[in-house]
Amino acid sequence: MERKNKFRKSKRVLLDERPLVVLPSLAKAVGVNEAIVLQQLHFHLANFNNGREQEGERWIFKTYDDWQTTDFPFWSIPTIQRTFLRLEKTGLIVSCQPEGRKSRRKYYRIDYERLEKFRARAGRHQNDRIEGIKVDASSYTETTRTETDTN
Repeated sequence: MERKNKFRKSKRVLLDERPLVVLPSLAKAVGVNEAIVLQQLHFHLANFNNGREQEGERWIFKTYDDWQTTDFPFWSIPTIQRTFLRLEKTGLIVSCQPEGRKSRRKYYRIDYERLEKFRARAGRHQNDRIEGIKVDASSYTETTRTETDTN
């Protein structure tokens, strides 16, 4: 009976709202924050009631404040900005401000072709890149702790 109560309590914080879904392979290829942003941007792009069609491409327009309010309330504005800028720098997302710098609103889309090439290339390399720093996975030792419940 106690186990059932624990399940009910944990269910209160699990999936009571629209979840963020991230594929581990994407997070490994681009980083966790970047994978979350890409997934949310894809979610918005897939809904034809969102955004705007321009020259055969679908664009989503939001400010960083909008992204925080509607998608990433758990991140600060600077974290959202850094994540978008990293994705823009890698070319995985494309952005523009057609209304000029006076408008804080930017338009975004995913370069899906580049994303697929990026994932394929990342999958072929054993060494990962984390925020521009090359990390050799062989230099880490994994420690695992196993606990046994004797009850």
